[in-house]
Amino acid sequence: MNTLSPWKVFTAAPHRVMFFAGVVQLILVMCWWGVELIARYTGLVAPLQTAIPATYAHAWFMLFGVYTFLMFGFLMTTYPRWMNGPLVPERTYIRAFAVMVIGTLLFYVGLVAGATAVIVGVVVHAFGFALGIGGLYQVYRAVGPRRDRRYETQLNLALMLGVVSELAFAAWIATDSSLLLHAALRGGVWLFLVPVLVLVGHRMIPFFSSAVIPNYTLVQPGWTFPVLWTAVALHFLLETLGAIQWLFLADAPLLFLTVHHSLHWGFRRSLQVRLLAALHIAFAGLSLGLALYLVQSLALLLTGDLILGRAPLHTVAIGFIAAMVVGMITRVSRGHSGRPLLMDRLDWTAFLFMLAAAGLRIAGDVEAMATHSPVSPNLLAGIAWLVAILPWGARYLLIYLRPRLDGKPG
Repeated sequence: MNTLSPWKVFTAAPHRVMFFAGVVQLILVMCWWGVELIARYTGLVAPLQTAIPATYAHAWFMLFGVYTFLMFGFLMTTYPRWMNGPLVPERTYIRAFAVMVIGTLLFYVGLVAGATAVIVGVVVHAFGFALGIGGLYQVYRAVGPRRDRRYETQLNLALMLGVVSELAFAAWIATDSSLLLHAALRGGVWLFLVPVLVLVGHRMIPFFSSAVIPNYTLVQPGWTFPVLWTAVALHFLLETLGAIQWLFLADAPLLFLTVHHSLHWGFRRSLQVRLLAALHIAFAGLSLGLALYLVQSLALLLTGDLILGRAPLHTVAIGFIAAMVVGMITRVSRGHSGRPLLMDRLDWTAFLFMLAAAGLRIAGDVEAMATHSPVSPNLLAGIAWLVAILPWGARYLLIYLRPRLDGKPG
C-alpha cells in the first residue's frame, strides 16, 4: 500500500512537477490567446488590453513560459541516464519549478497591472530558468570529462542562450529597443528551442528506432553539430538584422542536415509504430519549415515579394517544436508512470490535431488561402490546438498526481 502524501507523489521526480506546469501552460496560454483570436476575427469579444502588445506576450509564453518547464522535465530525467550520473536533487528541481511558476504568474499579473510587473515576471522566470540549468550542471560536473558529454555540453549552451534571449525580452520592455525584441524572439527560436530539440532528436530518435525497427543501423554523425550551430547562428543573425532575403545561406545546409537525418533514421519504417512515428514526423516538420524559409528568402531576393508571410516560422514552431514536445512528453510520461510505451487513440488523435493546427496556421499565413476562407484559419488553428491538448493534457495532469502503476519510485 502506497503511503506517500500527495505532495510527495507530485514531487517524486522532476518530470512530474515540470510537465505538470508545462501542460497547464499549454492549455492556459492557448485559452488566453483564443480570446484574442476571437476578438480579431469575429468581433464577438473586445480585444485584450495588455501592458505589452498581445502578440509579443503570446511570443514570450510560447518561447519561454511554456517550453522551459517541458524541457527541464525531459532533460532532468535524461541527463542522469545519458551520463550515468547522480539524480538532480529534489530541492534543486523544486526550487527551479517554484521560481519559474512565480515568474509566470507575475507575467500574467503584469499584463493587467503594467509593464514593470511584466519585466519583474520575466526576470524572475529567467532566474528560475538559470536555477534549472544549474541543476543540470550539477549532474554534468559530477560525471566529469572522462565520459562522453558532447550532447550535454551543447545542450547547456543552448539553454544558457535561452536565458540570455529571455533577458533580452525584459530589456526590450524596459528600453523599447526593436533590436532587443528581434534578438529575444529570434534567439528563443534559433539559439534555444531549435538546437535543443535537434540535439535531443539526434540523441534519442535513432536510439528509440533501434529498439523497434529490425536490422537498424544507428546513424549519429559528428558533423551534425558544427553544421547545426553554424546554420542556426547565421539564421539568427540574418533574421535579427532584417536580411531575410539571405536566409537561404543558413537554411539550405540545415535543410540538408534534417533531410539526410530523416532518411537515414528510417522515416518510412518508423510509421508502423505510432510513438516512434510521432518523433520522426515532428522532426520532418523542421525540414518542411526550412524548405518554406528557403523558398521565401529566394523569392524575396529575386522578386521582392514576401510570399509566405510567417508560414515558415509557424511550421517550425508548431509542426516541429510543439509536435516534438508532445511526442517526447507522451513517451516520458508513459514510461515513467509504469504504463506501456505506446500511443493509444487519444494520444495519437492529439498528435494529429497538433499537426492540423500547424497546417491551419500555415494556411492563415498565406494570404491567398486566408482570404478565401469563410472562417479565419488562424482561429481554426487555435481551436485545433485546444482539441489536441485538452483531453491529452487532462490525462497526463492526473498521471503526474498519482503514484506509478508499477510501484517503483519516481
